[in-house]
Amino acid sequence: MDTLPGMAVPEALAHAKTCEMPKMAPSGARDGFLTLKRRNELEELLRLANEQMESAPPVLRLRLERGRDLVGLMLKAEGPEGTSEDRHELHARMRVELAGQPWPGDPKPTRAIEQRHARAEKLARRVCLTWIGHPAVSREVAAAKPALMDLVEPLGMPDQLSVTHVVAYFLDTAAFWPDGSESPNPFRGSSASLVEEARRIRPLLVCALAELAQRIGSAGAPLDPADPGVLLVLAQLSLLNVDLTRLAADLVDDLNLLPPGWIDRDAAKIGHVATHTSRHGRTAGFMADLHAAGEFLARRLGPPAIKAPYANGQKRRTRGDTLRLQKALAVLAMQDPSLTPSALLVRDHGEDHPALERLRDALSKEADWVPGLRRIQRYWPKSRQ
Repeated sequence: MDTLPGMAVPEALAHAKTCEMPKMAPSGARDGFLTLKRRNELEELLRLANEQMESAPPVLRLRLERGRDLVGLMLKAEGPEGTSEDRHELHARMRVELAGQPWPGDPKPTRAIEQRHARAEKLARRVCLTWIGHPAVSREVAAAKPALMDLVEPLGMPDQLSVTHVVAYFLDTAAFWPDGSESPNPFRGSSASLVEEARRIRPLLVCALAELAQRIGSAGAPLDPADPGVLLVLAQLSLLNVDLTRLAADLVDDLNLLPPGWIDRDAAKIGHVATHTSRHGRTAGFMADLHAAGEFLARRLGPPAIKAPYANGQKRRTRGDTLRLQKALAVLAMQDPSLTPSALLVRDHGEDHPALERLRDALSKEADWVPGLRRIQRYWPKSRQ
C-alpha cells in the first residue's frame, strides 16, 4: 500500500530495525559486528533522532523512541564497556523486533487467548470482505477524500500506522494483543497546541467518517455505520493512497482491521465487564469470545472480582445422608477389620456381600441399591484403609 511521505529520521531508524540480523560476535570478542563507519553512522543517527524528538508527530515520536532505544543498546553492547549480558539483550530485542513480537520479558499468552484473538482477526477480515468491494465504496471514498485530507493535515499522519493509531484513538477504541499490551496513546507527550488541535479535529473526523459510512450503506453496501471497525477501514481508504481497483481480498490483506465488537474500557477499570457488538458480530461464538476478552481486560485493568461467600456465609455442613453413610461404614469396618471397599461390592456366585446387605438396611435402601466405589472409598474410615 502506498503511504504519504514520512520523516527522514524515523525512516532511517525503521531501516536500522528491519535490516538483516547481524551475526553476534563471540562472547570474548570486543569489536562486535559494528565497523567504525557503521558506528559513526549510528551515532549520527542517534544525534538526529534526539534533535527531532520534540518536533516529530506524536505517533512517529513513539516509533522514534523505540528505535532510538534499540540503537542506543546496539552502541552500548558493541562498545568497549559492553558486556555479554548487553549483547544477549541486544540479540533478543533484535529477534523480537524482526518478528514483530512483544518485548522480551512480557508474559506469554495462553493458547486459548491466542486462539481467541486469531478467531477475532479472521472474523474482522470476513466482515470487511462483505462490503469493501461494493461500487459505492470507491465512489464515495473518492468524493470524501479531499475534505478529509485537509481536515487531518495538522495532525501529521504520514503512514498507515499513524492513521490507524490516531483514528482508533478518536473512535475511543484501542486494540490489545494476546500478551495484554495495548496500542499506545498517539498524543502522549505532545505539545499543548497539538493536543488542542486534536480535540478540535476529533469530533469532526468521526462525524465525517460516520456520514461517509451512512452514504455507502444507503447505496446498498451491507455495512454497519455504527461499527468502529468500519469507520477505521474507511479512514485508511480515505487518508492513504490506496488503489481501490484492486481485488477486495488483496485490499483487505493490507488494511488494519478491528473485529465487529468492542469492550468498555472505563467499565473494565472498575472491574466491570461491558461489551458491545455491531450488526456484523451478532453470533454466539464471537460474543462469547468478546465477553472472555472483556473479562481478561477487566482482570488486568481493574480490581479483582468479588465472589459470593461459600455456603451463603454459613458454616459448612455435611449432608445428612453422607453422615449416615460414614457411620454405617465405620460400623461395618469395626465388625470386619479385613473388609475393604472393593470387597464390599464384589458379588460371590451372583450373591451380594453380606456386609452390603447390612449397609442397605442401615441406610433404608432398596434391595438392588449398589453404591459407587469412589463414594465408598471416599468415606471409608481412614484408619481402616
